[in-house]
Amino acid sequence: MESTDNFKTFIAALAKGESDTRAIEFIGIIVRNWCRKNKLEIQWIAFENMVWNDTEFYRNIHSAAMKIIRRENTKTYNNYKALIVSTAEKMLKKGFENFNTLLIEKNNLAWKRVEKQLKVYAFKWHSSRTYGKDSDCHDLHWSAIHILFEKLSFKKLHFKNSFELKSYYFRILENKMKEHFREKKKENRISREIPELFYDTDDSKEDDLICFVKKEINKLAENEKYIIQEYFIYEKKLTEIAEELNISAENCRVIKHRALKKLMESIPEREKLYTLS
Repeated sequence: MESTDNFKTFIAALAKGESDTRAIEFIGIIVRNWCRKNKLEIQWIAFENMVWNDTEFYRNIHSAAMKIIRRENTKTYNNYKALIVSTAEKMLKKGFENFNTLLIEKNNLAWKRVEKQLKVYAFKWHSSRTYGKDSDCHDLHWSAIHILFEKLSFKKLHFKNSFELKSYYFRILENKMKEHFREKKKENRISREIPELFYDTDDSKEDDLICFVKKEINKLAENEKYIIQEYFIYEKKLTEIAEELNISAENCRVIKHRALKKLMESIPEREKLYTLS
């Protein structure tokens, strides 16, 4: 407010039930700044089993604040701002508790809100660290969401506020990123060990090696064999292979990791072929 007189006029108008639209807009500015400072999400709230949007939230803060304004004498802007922040904090705490319950109950709209916002944060985080490709971030994000969903569904987690939920998600995402790079290193080693099976060669020892690798791959389960072939030979993305097999990208990644581990364990045996005469 530009002056004390203007603020008094504003409060007087509110007490008469006027300037509600202006007040709600003003409340939005105060609350958004406060939530941003405290790293809290305005849209992760629910009341009476309904997910609220930010406008509903501001309107209800205004209604709650007006009861106090009519009862007490709010003289300064700082008093008004403190009242709005205090009311918002209480409502946000209760609203998030309800929202957390909806997540546990697998409410579709609540999970869409969370996934959409976390995806935005994940890509910003990924971009700031210049980690690999965006497609990698997309897969890792969904892996983290899958874990978060499973944990909440089985009531293994309880968050006091949205900041705790985001912090937990990013711990998962960071761990997934580390696993991803460790796996990439293993894959690079494996890809060098797996020969180009469809190339002809006159080298008898290379022929032995090709036969050996084919034999080891054929020992894999059908889904493992398919994923190895499509990933290494046809250079498909895991998301594509997952769609073809009608499984999740995370499940596909786990199967690929398991298959690579089996092949890695067989590599020392392969070395014996080079000593054959």
